[in-house]
Amino acid sequence: NARDRAYDIARTAELLYSEAKNSLEFEIARRTEQQAASARQMSVSAHRLNLLAAFFFPIATITAIFGVNLQHGFETQSAPLPFVVVLGAGLLLGVVLKSFVTRPS
Repeated sequence: NARDRAYDIARTAELLYSEAKNSLEFEIARRTEQQAASARQMSVSAHRLNLLAAFFFPIATITAIFGVNLQHGFETQSAPLPFVVVLGAGLLLGVVLKSFVTRPS
């Protein structure tokens, strides 16, 4: 009778161990999938930022060249208008940039 009871306990322990091992492996696989999805999203965001840098570096160079006291047409405008236009354009581009970089793929 004790031998049968010991066999039942051993079998229950084996089943419990097997179930715990399967649950742990499932959780590891689920976390791995989550990390892969996060890595992909970060990769897409990095790619977008690289595209934006490739686009805006030449524009920044051109604006630096044209900012060297050359005649560009804003000299004849009243004082706060060019500042407000440049500030508004910068804020608008910042909002567009934020929405472009943070949108899901």
